[in-house]
Amino acid sequence: MLPHLAGSYAEKRSPGPGAERLGDQVLREVLGGRREYVLSEMFQNQRGHTMKSYTLPTRPYSPIDALNRRAAAVGSPGYAQRTANADYNGHNVGVSWNSYRGYYIAEYFWGERVVLARGSFSTCFGAAVRYYDKGALGASVSIHPREDDNDALRLIEDDPRIVDSDADKSREDWYSWRHQCAAQSVRDYCHPGAFKLVFDWELMEAAASESEYLDALKVKYGNAYT
Repeated sequence: MLPHLAGSYAEKRSPGPGAERLGDQVLREVLGGRREYVLSEMFQNQRGHTMKSYTLPTRPYSPIDALNRRAAAVGSPGYAQRTANADYNGHNVGVSWNSYRGYYIAEYFWGERVVLARGSFSTCFGAAVRYYDKGALGASVSIHPREDDNDALRLIEDDPRIVDSDADKSREDWYSWRHQCAAQSVRDYCHPGAFKLVFDWELMEAAASESEYLDALKVKYGNAYT
């Protein structure tokens, strides 16, 4: 795996041949969830039990943004560098406790570890929220306070946008089959010979369903994949 595919790659990796139904949403849940599990396991080892986590939900983005986000994640390293701060390429910031150092940290990964802040929960939480409030599409914040940190819990409760990670269903309100199809329409730099879906925004907008879109692609191009 190329270095630039770390971090946000988890929600954007291109499916290989035979995985055409595995869209951006499912990939984010599978691969992104793996990162959440590692974090939870880390807390379990450090403190003897799994920590409760909270979320600033993913900022909605369009199907065209889904295509560009996937291209940034699985394109060339140079393209990944150029799109690191693109307005459609918001990252997932994690706020968590570093028991080895004895402080909180706010960070995300995009080709490398990008640290926004170290120190108290309020410092790191503030840095993560400021990043989120810049408005980059697709940005989100995963928050993992220590269970006995009441000051942290009060700050979390004071922001009405924050939800329990297990209860976050906000993505269901805006993520659609169009996002899934658009995300499958990008050539993977690591697998240039892999099939990708043809992207036609006019046909996609006009279609009422994924199957209708695929049929329209076949009529216009002779095949839905190339």
